[in-house]
Amino acid sequence: MGQTSPRLEGQRAICVPGVGSTKPFSALIVDTMPDLERILNLVPVQPHTLEPQHFRIGQRAMRFADDSRTILIVNEHLRLEGIPHEAHEYSVNGRTPLEWFIDRYRITRDRESGIINDPNGWFDDPRDLITAIRRILHVSVETVGIVTRLPDPFTGEDCDQDGGPS
Repeated sequence: MGQTSPRLEGQRAICVPGVGSTKPFSALIVDTMPDLERILNLVPVQPHTLEPQHFRIGQRAMRFADDSRTILIVNEHLRLEGIPHEAHEYSVNGRTPLEWFIDRYRITRDRESGIINDPNGWFDDPRDLITAIRRILHVSVETVGIVTRLPDPFTGEDCDQDGGPS
């Protein structure tokens, strides 16, 4: 409980609807200050700690949050934000490596045999799923960077009659 200063003691007591207090209004403010500071981010709050099960792929497949494809929803607990646009410029057979990953890393059940394919069992540590996604994004972005720095391709004028560079 906060304490009121001596200069506020003579203030009129009020009853705030739904609170049921007859404390002076200034005392109510002092009492709620810690909560207000926390709400306004003036006091650091410990972030929620993700447990290993929060990194597991859920029944619903991973998906992008919107058309910009900068946010990947892994499950109901985990969203990966800040996916670079360059990661979507590199493609293999018409799809980005991340799109291939999203398609393959989901829980499926074979219709004929009933066997369940659960990629959560493929990792010793559930956090390794996120590590794999980070690696895919890194390789994609680096590949785009390398390709953009390559010189323009040779044209027929750049080659001699034997097919080598002139």
